[in-house]
Amino acid sequence: MYTLEELHDVMSDFCEDDAMSELYFVKHVKRLLKDFYSEDIIFSEINGRRNVVCFKDVCHVVLSDKWYQDMILVLLLRRLRDAARLIASEIRQMPYSTLQYPTVEEMTLNDEVVPPLLHMFIQSLVRPTVKDWHKL
Repeated sequence: MYTLEELHDVMSDFCEDDAMSELYFVKHVKRLLKDFYSEDIIFSEINGRRNVVCFKDVCHVVLSDKWYQDMILVLLLRRLRDAARLIASEIRQMPYSTLQYPTVEEMTLNDEVVPPLLHMFIQSLVRPTVKDWHKL
């Protein structure tokens, strides 16, 4: 994809005669492209921004890829939110005594204090041993 000005510059470079390249202004190049490609070319015109030229087929691919990337992010965020809700629900359902709080060592060693989903989540984030790269 090019901006209309970049496309004009590239097309001007193809002209052998400098006077000929100066005859075609950006608006004229746009008109010629519209006439030649008619419905197959798209000019993205947004006030305050440079016009972008794109062929329809490429535009569909770019838009489709962008939509799928956005949807994957939305789905991942939904899964993360659902996992957080499940863990929070499990924490609320655990029987805890407010008379005595466990120490850090008790929390890491004692599975009764940490809910199973949270324990699994922490284990997937923190590896128990570090690989020794020198032995590889």
